[in-house]
Amino acid sequence: EDTIKACPSAIILSGGPNSVHVEGSPRVWDGFFEYCEENSIPVLGVCYGMQLIVQMLGGKVEPCGKSEYGRMPIKIQSQDTRLYQDCVEDEQYVWMSHGDEATQLPPGFIIAAKSEQGALVAVENAARGFYGLQYHPEVTHSDQGMETIKTFLFDIASCAKTWSMEEVLEEQIAKIKAQVGDKAHAICALSGGVDSAVAATLVHKAMGDRLHCCFVDNGLLRFNEQERVMTLFKEKLHLPVTCVDASERTLAKLKGDCRTHSHVVALRAITSSDGMTADWYHFEPKFLQEVSTRICNQVKNVNRVCYDITSKPPSTIEWE
Repeated sequence: EDTIKACPSAIILSGGPNSVHVEGSPRVWDGFFEYCEENSIPVLGVCYGMQLIVQMLGGKVEPCGKSEYGRMPIKIQSQDTRLYQDCVEDEQYVWMSHGDEATQLPPGFIIAAKSEQGALVAVENAARGFYGLQYHPEVTHSDQGMETIKTFLFDIASCAKTWSMEEVLEEQIAKIKAQVGDKAHAICALSGGVDSAVAATLVHKAMGDRLHCCFVDNGLLRFNEQERVMTLFKEKLHLPVTCVDASERTLAKLKGDCRTHSHVVALRAITSSDGMTADWYHFEPKFLQEVSTRICNQVKNVNRVCYDITSKPPSTIEWE
């Protein structure tokens, strides 16, 4: 009902970590595609969204023989594709993150692009207004991803370019003010990451100093990270932040049995320009050799250094 009331010019079914084969995974309502077709509302499915389109319209989605994660090339397969109608080159690099894949298309769909391994990574049924991308076009690791999104929004869906970030900020601040009122206070736990910092900044604009932020130093931060983060919060973002030093309490709980046998140190370095995706950094072998030698020689109880390489989320950031 909310979707219908919004009278959308286009609908994008987003990606996610789910599988269409799992009971309870996100789905659209019965009659969704018929409604969109009858009202000329183009639909773009991204990653999981594409798999959902394929499955619900009569195609087949199966587990990949080889999962695809990270940045890899795809090749355009059709001259009749609308998603890539403005592409000069027939190959581009995109960001993959999927364990399932479409193995059989619904009636009326064409293959717009394939991956190097042969997976169907872009499909479309232009006559009905349904499109799918198995990769993530919204991240910077997809070279021409934003151009593909623009093609869908402005050429296929004929959306007007009236949206602005200023309007979104004003809308979110108004919602926060309406929710918390004029006198209530709020507490925000800051991690030092992008998400919590953005949330705190928005709430602070709406509430001022009735917002109380807290940053916890657990003793496992990077070198000088507490100072750097607190400087950012106070001097750059002007947020009211209290730093709680819980390092001794946390560290007292770790490795307290005084073991003397050697350990492994895992090094991780990533690149990320949009805060949404990350990939491992390509160090020179000589540099890694020097770092390993220094750590093994100078850090007590360490005899092995490993460089962590992965493009599969969430392992690019998190350690399982």
